[in-house]
Amino acid sequence: MRPALTLALLLAAAPAALAADAPAAKADLTFENRGIVTLRATITGADPAERAAAIVKRLEALEENELGGEITIHALKIGTQEGKAVYLGRKLLFALVQGDLDPVSDETVDQLAANAKARLAEAFKARKERLSPQAVLRGAIYSAAATAALVLVVWLLLLARRGLQARLAARAQESLTWLVVRGVDMRAQVALYLRRTFTLGFWIITLVLLYLWAAFVLEQFPYTQPWGTALAGRMWAVVADLALAVAASIPGLFTVAVIFAVTVFIERLVRTFFFAVERGTIEFAGLHRETVSATRRIALTLIWLFAIAFAYPFLPGSGSQAFQGISILAGLMLTLGSAGLVTQAMNGLVLVYSRALARDDFVKIGELEGTVLEVGTLSTKICSVEGEEVTVPNSVVVSSQIKNYSRRASTQGPTVSTSVSIGYDVPWRQVQALLVEAALATQGVKSDPAPYVLQRSLSDFYVVYDLIASIGDSHRRPSVQSALLANILDKFNERGVQILSPHYMQQPGEPAVVPKEKWFAAPAKKKEGA
Repeated sequence: MRPALTLALLLAAAPAALAADAPAAKADLTFENRGIVTLRATITGADPAERAAAIVKRLEALEENELGGEITIHALKIGTQEGKAVYLGRKLLFALVQGDLDPVSDETVDQLAANAKARLAEAFKARKERLSPQAVLRGAIYSAAATAALVLVVWLLLLARRGLQARLAARAQESLTWLVVRGVDMRAQVALYLRRTFTLGFWIITLVLLYLWAAFVLEQFPYTQPWGTALAGRMWAVVADLALAVAASIPGLFTVAVIFAVTVFIERLVRTFFFAVERGTIEFAGLHRETVSATRRIALTLIWLFAIAFAYPFLPGSGSQAFQGISILAGLMLTLGSAGLVTQAMNGLVLVYSRALARDDFVKIGELEGTVLEVGTLSTKICSVEGEEVTVPNSVVVSSQIKNYSRRASTQGPTVSTSVSIGYDVPWRQVQALLVEAALATQGVKSDPAPYVLQRSLSDFYVVYDLIASIGDSHRRPSVQSALLANILDKFNERGVQILSPHYMQQPGEPAVVPKEKWFAAPAKKKEGA
């Protein structure tokens, strides 16, 4: 039968040369919206596209009663190319040769022809069903039922969304009272966010249902069945990929959970140790109460950084280019934008570990005087003597002179001091006695150790005296100093000694003092015991 088959193939294709091996673009042979085979070879002068067009024309010409015939495969040889011929009954449909094989595949001509035969049988079956009124009617009924079910489910979802939103609006004012923080009512914003979340979830579910409905309806009709199968296949492929990804990430997530649990245990141990040192329960060389808090934060930060470094490779998606790109971008942003932040943080560490000041210390930084509220990582908060909270960047604190009145190396404790300028015509012993007397008369000044006076300088026109006195509470320094200055004025006025501050150039004709009978001139009022 081989010569007859060869002659029939030649007559059906074209009266040309026996074979042509020139390469040409491949062409897909499709029938009834189904892929049958991919043609790559040029036979008898016809390239793959021309072969596919001729075969489709031949298949379209088949009668309906011929579609149920037997499909057979026979061997043939065209010139130097060996192949297989596919017949329907006694009609030649097409031929496949060695040149039609995929060069990167191990498939043989026999396998290629067998696969084409199976797909062609499915296409013939679909064509018969498409021409059958019963199949079309069945598909229409199933599609209508699916449409009705879709409409019903979407309607129920819409009712559920409206019911949830109504219930949320009704209970927002009653159950979400904890969202009112310091007079700021966040219930409306939270309720709006939840409503939008419900709306987004509703549309996502609706779109998924529409996708499934489209796939189901397309599968009910023979011609569109491949499209429906492809849509459903993509959906289930996505679901399968997600399931496999979740299953594959379980060991990594378990490892991350173990690392997290161990880190939390170590963190609690370290935190307990530092709290014990801070309370004085444990003494540890090199750790002081002023630096324990900062050391604890640094230690905990390092612990978590190491934990993140260990857990990072086990996170799902950590090896993807997107994850790595985001990590690089975040690192670049931190590098470019945190130069000043790092400087402030380092200055904060300098302040803490130099132990220059601590919380509740009464200090003077430059012209600012007050009580330290907090020594933070980036700034220091101080409550000034006027009762104002002042935030000073740590870089400014480090570069300024710091006077700490709450801590002293000697046993005197905190002190208060002031300077006066007295002329050379006043005995220095009298000045010292008046200053000490004024200090001892001031409430808040300690008598032990006793106040003392130093002559700081012998200027051109006056002598500068410094009074230094110990006080009990450094936080009362401004009020004690104010009272001390008032007593100095009173004592010097009582003795008729004028204070030559600020500077003066010549001695006045009369002493610049206030007589005692004018000390309480209106609107001042004399206090009892004064």
